[in-house]
Amino acid sequence: MELRYWDSCCCLRWLKKESGYEKCEGIIAKAEAGEIKIVTSVLTMTEVIYLRTEPKIDRRKSDEICSFFDNEYIDLINVDRHIAESSRNLLWDYGALRPNDAIHIASAIEAEIPIIDTFDKYLINLDGRIGTPPLIIGEPNIPFQEEISFR
Repeated sequence: MELRYWDSCCCLRWLKKESGYEKCEGIIAKAEAGEIKIVTSVLTMTEVIYLRTEPKIDRRKSDEICSFFDNEYIDLINVDRHIAESSRNLLWDYGALRPNDAIHIASAIEAEIPIIDTFDKYLINLDGRIGTPPLIIGEPNIPFQEEISFR
């Protein structure tokens, strides 16, 4: 089964159906079919309410948010001491990296997930520069294709 790490912005775009959420449809479809497992940090459960530059998701969407993270195709990684220390080292090594982004990268590395899906341009600029082997960091890139039924 393919593993894909989702940065918070992928979950947020999917939940809010914001511009670009369509890029997530192919991954969600394959995850629902059992072909992909989406992995993210428990931090995402809080970050998904809003990102710095975006308005907050209204509390009335709480059930929808909880349902999303309860899907069997989503695995959550706890932030433990090892991930926190790895994140701190990433912050020293990559100057402009934000603490939450460092936690996401450290979580993906710890779980040995080779691909991070994100819409964050700064993280995308780190594609191929972090991890051994280097992480693939980019926008979700599995196209969605509706099933065609023949009658």
